[in-house]
Amino acid sequence: MAAEKRGNLVKLTYDFDTSAMLEVKIGDKWYRTTAKRFRSFDGERRISGPDKQPGHGVEAFQNIKIVTNSYEGPVFMYDTNMEIPYRGTNKYVEAPEKVIYPDPKKFDTTGTRDLKKL
Repeated sequence: MAAEKRGNLVKLTYDFDTSAMLEVKIGDKWYRTTAKRFRSFDGERRISGPDKQPGHGVEAFQNIKIVTNSYEGPVFMYDTNMEIPYRGTNKYVEAPEKVIYPDPKKFDTTGTRDLKKL
């Protein structure tokens, strides 16, 4: 038997610099987060990074300025490319859990639930 491919089959869209420092605001504090979580946070987000690419050597890093910009890009449902409207809930937006339908064998012939069998 051949092994099937498992995991995510769709490449996620990142319309920001994933190598920058990504932060989300929860309450009154800013927290660093991963790019995958950053794109699915429905609240204030900001990106910090150097204003230019540093050169080589120790001296090149001494005069680098870090620039912080608020990010107002799209919000995606976690682990998908499904864009959702911004609501400002200050929470990560995750896909709803899979709907699990009850087993038809646990219903009686009239179609009502038999609680003793559950």
